[in-house]
Amino acid sequence: MGSDIVISPVSGRLKCKSVGAIVKCDGKILMLDRRKGVFGWACPAGHVEDGESTWKCIQRELMEETGIKIYAGSCVLEADINNACKKGAFAHQWEVHEISVTDPTVKLMEPDKHKGIGWFIPEELLALSLEPVWGAILERVGVFNYTNRDDM
Repeated sequence: MGSDIVISPVSGRLKCKSVGAIVKCDGKILMLDRRKGVFGWACPAGHVEDGESTWKCIQRELMEETGIKIYAGSCVLEADINNACKKGAFAHQWEVHEISVTDPTVKLMEPDKHKGIGWFIPEELLALSLEPVWGAILERVGVFNYTNRDDM
């Protein structure tokens, strides 16, 4: 895969918790091009705030980043992942949900944090410069297989 991202079972020892949403519509996946932090295309995601449930965090992050209001999704990954962050954590406990929407209307809500937003079919994701943790997550949940890339 070309990165040093390691996905492990949840240990319960990591204090920094993150959530992510693989949002799908008409066979495409919603991605944001990050302007800050670790650069690259990523699914909507963020840190869980103190006292916040992971589901409330996913709802908040999607609204803040894309303007999408969601009501249901299914958890596709719970894991410890060794991705560092600006808060000083070396790894995060991740919870990633898959969410289907019928309306592809999105808005780049945080242009100071993201330089682009768009819908991509899984094959197109392989050509994007993905944020490493999202390359690992999307491969783990079966969205694509890096080993089938032509450039590897």
